[in-house]
Parts: sequence; C-alpha cells; structure tokens
Amino acid sequence: MQSSRFKILVIFVAPVLFLSEIVRLILTVKELPLPFFSTLMTHVNGMFNDLLTISLIFPFIILPIFFLSAGRFKKYSFISVMVFLTCFWTWASICEWFFWDEFSTRFNFIAVDYLIYTKEVVGNIQESFSLPLITLIFIVIATVLCTLQIKFLNSSLRRLRQDHRFRDWLWAPLLLSVIAFSTDPMNIGAGKNLVLEELGKNGPYEFFSAFRHNEINFNKMYANVDEEKMDELIRQEWNIPGFAAMQDGRKIFKKSLNQGAQKRYNLIFIAVESLGAKFIGPLGDKKNLTPYLNKLSENSLFFSNIYATGTRTVRGLEALTLSLPPTPGASIVRRPKNFNLMSIGRVFQKRDYETKFIYGGHGIFDNMNTFFRNNNYQIVDRPDFEENEITFSNVWGVADENLMDKVLKESDLSYAKKKNFFSMVLTTSNHRPFTYPDGKIDIPSHTSRDGAVKYTDYALGTFLEKAQKKPWFKETVIVIVADHSTEGRGVIDVPVETYHIPLYIYAPDLIKPMVVDRVASQIDVIPTVLEIMGIRVDNIFFGRNILEMKKEDERFFVGTYQKVGMYKDGNFVSLGPKKTVQGYDYDPVTKKLTETFHQHSPNLIELTQSYYQYASFLYKQEMYNDDFSRKRNP
Repeated sequence: MQSSRFKILVIFVAPVLFLSEIVRLILTVKELPLPFFSTLMTHVNGMFNDLLTISLIFPFIILPIFFLSAGRFKKYSFISVMVFLTCFWTWASICEWFFWDEFSTRFNFIAVDYLIYTKEVVGNIQESFSLPLITLIFIVIATVLCTLQIKFLNSSLRRLRQDHRFRDWLWAPLLLSVIAFSTDPMNIGAGKNLVLEELGKNGPYEFFSAFRHNEINFNKMYANVDEEKMDELIRQEWNIPGFAAMQDGRKIFKKSLNQGAQKRYNLIFIAVESLGAKFIGPLGDKKNLTPYLNKLSENSLFFSNIYATGTRTVRGLEALTLSLPPTPGASIVRRPKNFNLMSIGRVFQKRDYETKFIYGGHGIFDNMNTFFRNNNYQIVDRPDFEENEITFSNVWGVADENLMDKVLKESDLSYAKKKNFFSMVLTTSNHRPFTYPDGKIDIPSHTSRDGAVKYTDYALGTFLEKAQKKPWFKETVIVIVADHSTEGRGVIDVPVETYHIPLYIYAPDLIKPMVVDRVASQIDVIPTVLEIMGIRVDNIFFGRNILEMKKEDERFFVGTYQKVGMYKDGNFVSLGPKKTVQGYDYDPVTKKLTETFHQHSPNLIELTQSYYQYASFLYKQEMYNDDFSRKRNP
C-alpha cells in the first residue's frame, strides 16, 4: 500500500521533472561551451527549483481531489488533473525553447506581456515558425507521456480502493508545501555567469513570479552603464536651478537650496482619460471637439509640447504622482512594494493638506486604491457616490459630470473644515463603450470616441464654470492633463509622435496665461506645479520645472511594456530587451520619426541608459522615498 502511494506521487512529479530537465539540457547544448563543473551544479540547482515549483502547485491542484466523494469520480478527477498538468508542462516546455531563442532567458514579464498582445504575438509566430509542426510535436510528446501516466495511475489507484487511505499520505504534499513556501529558488554554481543563472531557473515559476511582480529586470535584459558613470550623469542632470545634486551612499537626490515662500494654494489635478493632442484645436483638431479646452488654452498656462510616458492609465498616474520614467514592465501602480513612495501626495500630506484620489469607477481596478491609499491619499470612488449623485454610469464608472460634481462637493467639505486640499481626479467617460448622458452635446451617445471626447470637454467646461463661483476658487490651482493618448499601443515599436498630449495649469487669479512650447515630459508636471505653488523640497523626482527649462534641457521619456526611450536634442534613443539600443531622429515640430540617427547630444545613449537604470535601481532597492540621511555629501 505504501508503495502505491509513493508511485502516485512519483507519477505526478516524474513527467514534470523529465520535461523541465530535457528543456534545460537542450538549452545547455545550445549555449555550449560552458564550464563543466558550474554547468553540472546548475543542473542540480535546476532540479531543486523544479521540485520547488511542483511543491507550490501541488496543494492548489491535487489536494482538493482528496475531499471529493469516493469512487470513480475521484479516480477520473485525479487522472484528469494529472493529464492537464502534463499537457500544460509540455506546451510550456516547447514555448520556452522559442522564448530562449528570442531573449536568451527563461520566462519573465515579457512572456506575461505576450499574453496581453496575443494578436501580435500569434501573428509573429505564424510568420516565423511552422505552427502545424509545433502542434504535431506537442501532440506526440503529450500523448506519449499522458498514456504512460494513465497506465501507471490506473494500476496504483486500483490498489487504493478505500477512500480514507488517500488521506494516509497527505503528509507528503503538505510537507512539500511547507518546504516550498518557506524556500526561495536556489542559484548555486552560476556565479556571475548570466546564462548559467538563467538555465538553473524553472520557466513556469519565473512566469508566475514575473506576473506577480509586473517588472522586467533592467540590469539583465537591457544595456547598462557602469555605476560610476550612471551616478555622474544623474548628478549632472540634477544640478538644476534651485537644487543641488547630493549623494548619500548609493542614493542621489536633489537638495533644495531655497525652500521659498510656500503659498497655501489648493490643487485639483485632473487626469483625463485618453485625451490625445489630436483632439485639441490648437494642437491640430479640425472638428471642434473640445471647444471649452480650446478656449482654456487662451486663459491658462498651456503647454503645447508635452509627451505621455505610456499608453495606459496606470502609467500616466505613475508619471503624474511619482515623477518617474516608465521602467520596463507594468506601471509601479500595479507592482508590489509600492507603498510610502516619494509622491506629490506625500508632499502635500506633510503640509497638512487633505489629499484625495477621486475616481468615478471602482478603484480596485488596476490596484489603484491600494496604491493611492498607501501613498497618503484618502479614497473617494464609486461606492462613495450616493444614489442621488449619479445621473448616468456605465461599466467604467459614473459620467464625468457626476464625477466633477463630486470633486466640487469634496472641495467644499475641505474648505468648510478650513483645510487646504489636493485632489487627484481620474475621469472615465472618454473610454469605450463611449456612452454618456443624452442631450448634452450634438453627437449621440455610444456612437464614437469623438462624442466621448466632446462630452468630457463639456463636463470639464461645466465644472470650471461652477468652480469659479466657489469661495475657494481664487486660491486654487487646477491642472488638466491627459493620462495618455488614444494611440501608441504596441509591443515592439515606440511610435513617439502618438504620445503627444495637452497640459493646462489654470488659476486666473494667480497665474498669467501663456503658451509654453518647451518639449517636456509628463513626469515634469509635478515639479512645475510645486514651483508655481512655492513648494520646494528635497526630492528624487526625475522631472524638472518646465518653466525654467532652456532649449538644451528639453527631453521626454516614453515606453511600452518592453521598450523604453528618451528624446533629447533631435534624437530619440530606444532601449529594448536583449540589450538592444536603437537611435532615431525625431522632429517635435513636424512629429516625424526617421530611422536615421545623427547624434547631436554627447553621451545621449549613456544618459538614456542612466535614467532608466537609476529609476529601476531605486524601485528595486525600495529607495524611491523621501528618506534622506542627515549626513549628506556633495
């Protein structure tokens, strides 16, 4: 009986170990020559990591079967799960070969990214490989392994006829699970050899680890500069008017030389869903889709050459709250270890402002509530709207009119308590399915994005008209900026021109209207607003005050999940996985990106690498905060 129980465990483990080690052997042969002893240790290390992965999976997939009723149902459930796992591992093993061939690494966030862009990825596979051949290989391997598995399972399960005897060996998976959850993957023998380090990993484990952490390891996957050079370039970049670059150990930060006379202004920061520059009259729109915002460009600080950092809302929120370039992988808003960061919310919270994140949808989406709640914001989202505050809603949230009325109400509440306030607001109406209240504009609801844009413009215009009648208005700065544009989506290329967005800073009693044509980034919004409000603090914000920029200071940062880049002085440098570096010429006036590369700025490639490398380092080491040592060295 003990032999049968052991066999069932072996039948579960053996195919997975076999497939994982075969993949490792094939990849090792592909990378030869390698040092013999280190390679041997890598395979021992790899088999441990394979067992670790199995132990993590076991309790969630196999254990529930033990609590099913006895008889054939349990038997066939057991067999079905075993067969499914074998098929899954077979397919994952085949995929790993192609992934390694492309990136020379085990699964990482790029593999997760491929799940997001299935259309592009499947098309690429179809054009690059023979899908029928790949499918045939999968069927043959899976059929052979599953047939052997079922044969041995039938024999072993027949001997375990009594239901309670299944529980006799539950100690085995439970023990494996305890070991698994208290152990990290091993990396013995690889030393500094990145190939051996990757060979020793388990692909599916790395896939789910990447899914959880939502990031790509910059140092491994992207071209780097040495740390001394990186530090030197960052210090040079951060010696800007009003600040001096300081260094405490590995942490470089900007030391304020003059705290300035802080003005106790309120701040309403409105991130508008998908408001690309192409919808704004002064920036190219011919349909008059944004009459209110077109007029606002004449009555505010209007920035005509701002570029978003990404193509998703959470990437825009990252830039607008953290002033951080778009490091590879998902936005930090969605990653773990994103609490208590250096953010605009923290700056205002330390000054006794009421700081709020106001959103018409459910902020649980994209981890927004968790991020904002743990970075000094009070959450006001869909559950906080009373029934009488909602006249229209769709799957994304309440109509923008209702959202902006809520912003007015929250501002009134803070003012009544004699508290200054900062509200980060996120709109939703300019999002598919493009539905909004009827009778507000001349384009019917649910017909096109043009209608959604025009309705959002109407809602913002109505908000500004109502806000001007409030007692707090004359002491309030209102920022309107897009979270991203409607284009620029892709895995491989970075279509720079489509990241162009508008920015308005409106306070008619405080700020003189002006058009600012400096080429700048979404990450520059925070430093610009803080300077306008007279708030200058020690910080590690990567952005800078646009109003103090000189022509030679102009630059912006954009990225997709995989590729990140920087524009400066007529050039755009793109960094990609496999340590690829590509240069282009880009004209921000004509919005033309060409594949020629006439590098104008010295150290441009190294500077681009340094920005992203340092941003990735700060997040990875949990140092993107305002914890600055008293011992400061210039």
